[in-house]
Amino acid sequence: MPKLNGRGNVIMGAGGLPGSIDQRPYPFSSYGRGAWLDDDRILVALVSPPPADGAPSGAVYGWRPFSDPAGQALELVDRRPPNFLSGGGGRWLGLAVPPAPDPPMQYGTLGDQPGAGAGDVALDGTIVYKTAYHANAGLTIARRDGSRVSRPEAYPLGFYALNGDRAIWPGGAEGRAPARPYCPDAAGLKLVTLEGEDWILYWSPSRAGIVLQPDGAADGFLFVTENAFDYDLIALAGELVVASSRRQGEAPEDLTVFHATRAGVRYTVGSGPSPAYGPLELPVDPPIEPPIEPPIEPPDPPIKPPIEPPKPPALIYSPKEYTVMSTEVGSIKVGPLFGRVVAAGAGRGPFGWYEVLFDRETPDEDCFWNLSKPDTRHAIVHTKVPCLLGADQLKAEDSMFYGKPLELPDARGILESPVLIKDPASNLIVGYFTWPNRHLAGGTGSPSFVWIKK
Repeated sequence: MPKLNGRGNVIMGAGGLPGSIDQRPYPFSSYGRGAWLDDDRILVALVSPPPADGAPSGAVYGWRPFSDPAGQALELVDRRPPNFLSGGGGRWLGLAVPPAPDPPMQYGTLGDQPGAGAGDVALDGTIVYKTAYHANAGLTIARRDGSRVSRPEAYPLGFYALNGDRAIWPGGAEGRAPARPYCPDAAGLKLVTLEGEDWILYWSPSRAGIVLQPDGAADGFLFVTENAFDYDLIALAGELVVASSRRQGEAPEDLTVFHATRAGVRYTVGSGPSPAYGPLELPVDPPIEPPIEPPIEPPDPPIKPPIEPPKPPALIYSPKEYTVMSTEVGSIKVGPLFGRVVAAGAGRGPFGWYEVLFDRETPDEDCFWNLSKPDTRHAIVHTKVPCLLGADQLKAEDSMFYGKPLELPDARGILESPVLIKDPASNLIVGYFTWPNRHLAGGTGSPSFVWIKK
C-alpha cells in the first residue's frame, strides 16, 4: 500500500514492482516500496546490490532520499531478502518466508524470531506482529521500552500499530478501546488522533467506498469510488491526510492524496470524489401519497369469459448464499480444471504474489483450501501455502486469480472476500469476487469458480 511518513511524503510500489517516492521512481531497481525507517530514511530491498558488498539480490539497504536523491550512499542493513518490510520511529521488521519445511524468519530491531509472522510499525516505533506465522489467532505488541504484551485472542489480520504502544485489530485493541466504525462491514481500519479527536479510515463493501469518520460517530465522509486500492492515513498540521493508489500495482502515476477536515476535502495529488461531511446513514425515500381520484361510476358487469384451468406458476431463480458453519476444506474449479498453489509460485502471480494454476483434472494436495466466513463475506485460505484466494481485473478484457500472502497485515480486502451461493439450477456452489461498484446496475463480477467440498 502507499505509505506516508510523518511529514506527508509518500512511498509506493507493490510486490515485485519498483518503488517511488512522491511520484518519482527510485534511482535504483527495488522489490516494492520498502518501508520508512523514520521521516528521513527508507529501508528497501535492492534488485542489484553494489558488487563490493557481495550481498544477494533482495538484500535490505538504508537510503536517505532527501540528502542522497541519486542513491549513491546506500547502507547495507541486512543481507537476507524479505518478503515483507515495515518500519517507523527508527525500528523495523523484516519477514522472510522460505519454501517448506523451513520456518518463516522474522528479523530486524527485535532480533531473529523463527516462526513469527509479519508486523506493522507505527510512526513512533510501536510494533505489533503476528505471534506465530501459521496460527489463526495471536498478536504481540512490542513496546518502545523493550517490554512486550501478548494478546493470544487477537485476530491476526487487519491489525494496525498506533503511536503510544497501542494497537487495534478487528473487534479488539491494546492500550485503548476497540475502534467503532459506523459501517458494520468495515475492513482495513486505520486510526489517527487529530487535535485530541480520534478519526478512523476504512473500506466498506456495502457502501462500495472508503469511509473517513470520527471514531464512534454517525457522521463522516463517504468516498464512493472503485479507484482507491489500499490507503494510509496520518494527521498533519491540523488536517487528515489520506494517500491511496488508483491501481493495485502502485505505479507513480497511480498516487492520490487528499487533505480533509470537517469543512471539506481538497486534493493535492490526483483527483477523486469530494463528498461533504455529513450523516453516514443511508437516505430513506419519503412516502409517496397516492393522488386523489374523482369517483368513477361502476361499469356494466362484464361478460364472463369461459373459465380456463390456471397455468402452473413460473419457476423463480432464487440462489441462496452458501452457509459455512465452521471452516471446511475443499477445492476451486474453473471449467474442467482445479486450481492449485505451490510455494515455488511465490512472485509469479499478479503484483508479485502467488500464482494460481488451473491445470489439474482431479484435485491433489496442492489444490485444497480452507473456506470460512469470518464476517459478512467468505475467506478462502490455502491449506499448505499461507495465502488468500483473490481475483483482480488487470485489463478490461482480462481477469486473473492469485494467492495474496497472509503475512501482509492488510492481506484480506474486498478483492480477497468472495461471495459463495448455491445455484438452484445446477445445485453447484458458485463463488465470485465483486470488484468495487461492479455489483451495481450494468456492472460485472469477476469470473466465477465452483467450490467443491472435500
